[in-house]
Amino acid sequence: MRRLLEIESRDIKNTITEFTKITEQYQASVLDHIVPSIVSSVYLSCMLVNMKPIVRVY
Repeated sequence: MRRLLEIESRDIKNTITEFTKITEQYQASVLDHIVPSIVSSVYLSCMLVNMKPIVRVY
């Protein structure tokens, strides 16, 4: 019985470790895609605010 509990405990630890790795990879992947998009959007918005009109209206 004790041996069975040790095996189950080890399996649970391995499962948690794998889940943690997958979660960390997912977070890194999300950050790799979302952060550049946000930075790009903010940068382009600032550029649009600072743009001067090309055509002058008289």
